[in-house]
Amino acid sequence: MTTPGNESSLWAVVPAYNEETGIGATLAALASQTDTRFTLAVVDNASTDATAAVVRRFAATAPFPVHLVREEERGTGAAVDTGFRYAVAHGAAQLV
Repeated sequence: MTTPGNESSLWAVVPAYNEETGIGATLAALASQTDTRFTLAVVDNASTDATAAVVRRFAATAPFPVHLVREEERGTGAAVDTGFRYAVAHGAAQLV
């Protein structure tokens, strides 16, 4: 889902729990930004729907690198923490 060497030091982290019907609008809004020099980490927070599949389809044509991270512990805090830790481990210097 990512293009090696294309990651930015700026990362955006989006937690997602059962967002199959809504995550597309969030991803489209991120893709419509004028400056797409960032890397996106979407944290699938133990979803039981097709959230991950929607993110994977988006990642295939996204204008920035997309990482899909799975977090089994439910809760926004756990998802954001996992996403931030993942981003830092992969070179993030700035997080949003």
